[in-house]
Amino acid sequence: MIVVAANSQLKPYTEALSKLVQYTKIDTKKQGKNLIEQRKYLQGVSDLFDSTQMSDDRLLFDTETLDRLYTDSYI
Repeated sequence: MIVVAANSQLKPYTEALSKLVQYTKIDTKKQGKNLIEQRKYLQGVSDLFDSTQMSDDRLLFDTETLDRLYTDSYI
């Protein structure tokens, strides 16, 4: 029972971290084999890193660090 409760409490954090890794590891992840997959990838990057849009995933991280990651690195 405790494991189920812990899992449900940590789920938003694990999903947000998974998305962060997915959208920042360009060299190890494929961005898509066709235009539809590439557009989905770019939309995910936009949802995570757009500073004007405060998504639930974005708010789980330090937003200044996310902005610096996006502007000062190659993503």
